Amino acid sequence: MNPSSGASQPANPLRRASLDDVAQAAGVGKSTAARALKGDKHVARKTQRVVMEAAQKLGYQPDPILSTLARERWRGRDGYSGISVALVHYPGTRDEEAELIASLEGMNEVAALRGYKIDVLDASELPHAARLEEILVTRNYRGLALGPMHCAAEWLQVDWSLFSLVAFGEGTGHPETDRVGHDHLNRTQLAFRHVFGSGYRRPGLALVQASGGKTQEDTLSGFQLSCLQHGAESCPVYIGSPLDAKPFLHWVSENQPDAIVADTPLLHSWLEAAGLAGPRGIGFASLFLTRNEGNLAGLRPEADQVGRRAMELLDHHICTNSRGLPASPARLVITPAWQDGPSLAPRG
Repeated sequence: MNPSSGASQPANPLRRASLDDVAQAAGVGKSTAARALKGDKHVARKTQRVVMEAAQKLGYQPDPILSTLARERWRGRDGYSGISVALVHYPGTRDEEAELIASLEGMNEVAALRGYKIDVLDASELPHAARLEEILVTRNYRGLALGPMHCAAEWLQVDWSLFSLVAFGEGTGHPETDRVGHDHLNRTQLAFRHVFGSGYRRPGLALVQASGGKTQEDTLSGFQLSCLQHGAESCPVYIGSPLDAKPFLHWVSENQPDAIVADTPLLHSWLEAAGLAGPRGIGFASLFLTRNEGNLAGLRPEADQVGRRAMELLDHHICTNSRGLPASPARLVITPAWQDGPSLAPRG
């Protein structure tokens, strides 16, 4: 089964424009851009206009998810006397940002019980790895939880031997350390097990998140194995862009899948808009569901459990004074939970 390519896409198409992007486009500092966007009267009108135009061109909007992260950063500081740890992340897709919030909630539950304070650091706001290491050392963090890291591995040339470490989530920038996450091969097989169990016989796999690497490789393998195990006819895999529905709908028309498993709920909205969803339409399940998609079938990532296990593992490393990259990194797999939904109605 050869992947069917859709429209070409940028390296990280779902990443939101950041305040740094706006500041760079406007040729001003980040703090000036922030004040201009808030209408600060101390910022010159000409500068405000340039910043506003840059923000509009880039499609910049303040992100409520990142605002939540900022609130979490300062939660529980009063009267705190324990050990500080840092959650370091480099923003990726919107789905991953939502998953990060849930993971942080789980981490905070364990941290509160075991006497830790968690600070959240957005590595994309820093100019280079040396500055990140300087901050981590200056603030005397004992442990680091590395969340989704969508950056070149070379960017994170940090002296990891100074810290206890654990990683979670997706990304290309993680060092080889102990990690809590998902097994994407088994995750994909679980989704297709429910698809076949609901009576569908010609399923398709559609990917638009541009995850690449081992994540995509395992997802493709899970699809192929599922079709072989069920003796089913499969469609060519769709790999395309989240910015344009037309190539996806062309793939649907050309291959006629009776059900689609996708890596984002976005594709279900495309099917609905084209009149192809519904009880008698194409079945749909998502490999990633957030808390707001109660009408869709698919897998919930159990991100809060990922956060709890990551914090428990980090606590163990801190208590045993284990620092740096382990000789044999461990992988703790959290199985996602299946959610039934009308988007995958049983077929006779």
